[in-house]
Amino acid sequence: MATTRDIILDAYITSGIKGLAQDVEGEELAFALKQFHKIIDDLNTQNLWSYSYVELTGNLVAGQDTYTIGPTGDIVGARPFEIESFAVVQDRAYRPLSVLGNKDFFNLRRTEDVEGQPNVFRYQQDYPNGTIQVYPAPSINYEYKIQAQLLVTEYGINDVISLPAGYVGYLEYALADRLANLQRSPNPMLTEETRKRLSNIKNQNRDMTRLRTYELPASRSNQSSYNIYTDQNGSLI
Repeated sequence: MATTRDIILDAYITSGIKGLAQDVEGEELAFALKQFHKIIDDLNTQNLWSYSYVELTGNLVAGQDTYTIGPTGDIVGARPFEIESFAVVQDRAYRPLSVLGNKDFFNLRRTEDVEGQPNVFRYQQDYPNGTIQVYPAPSINYEYKIQAQLLVTEYGINDVISLPAGYVGYLEYALADRLANLQRSPNPMLTEETRKRLSNIKNQNRDMTRLRTYELPASRSNQSSYNIYTDQNGSLI
C-alpha cells in the first residue's frame, strides 16, 4: 500500500520536475501535499472519492439511549459518513439492530424510560460528532459492534492510503499534471493520461443499467422464451 509521501514523490518524478535520485523535502513536500488534498476535494465534489470502512467495538451504558461518535464523542474516532451496521453482543449471540430514518424513528411506538436490549437505531450526521440513538435504552452494558463508513479527505504525509484499484495511479498522474502546470511546464501527454485514468474511475463508479424483464416466464416447462429484441415472450428466432 502506498503512503501519501510515496504518491507525492512518484508525482514529482512523473512530472519531470525531479529526477530519480533527487529528494523532495520541506516546502516542496508541503506544497505538493496541499495540491494533493485539492485533487481529493475535486473528486469528492464529483462523488468519485472512495469511502473507507472501520469496525468499532465497545460497550453501551445501561440506561443511556443517545451516543455521540466522532473526534470528541462518547465513541472516539473519525465521524462516520454512514453507519452500515450496528449490533449488540450477548452470550456470544450477535444481534443486529434495524436502522430507521428520522421519520420512522420518531413515529415508532414506544414508551419512555423503557429499558431492555436495543433493537432499532438511527444515525444523524451531526458535526463535529455524529449522533446514534438506540431504542430501547440498554438495560445492561451490552457490547456493541459498529461498521462505519468514513469519508477521509485529509491525509498526513506518512499516512497509508488504502483505495480501490485505479485511484493511486490517478492521484499520482493528477498531481504530476498539476505540479507541471504550476511550474509552467505543461505536458500534453501527461494531461491526456490523467484524463484517461479519471475516465476509468468514472466508469468504475457508474451504476450499471438493469434490464427490465417485466413478465418473464417462471420456468421453461411451456417451452416458451423471452425475445429481448421484441420485448415479448416467444422464440428468439
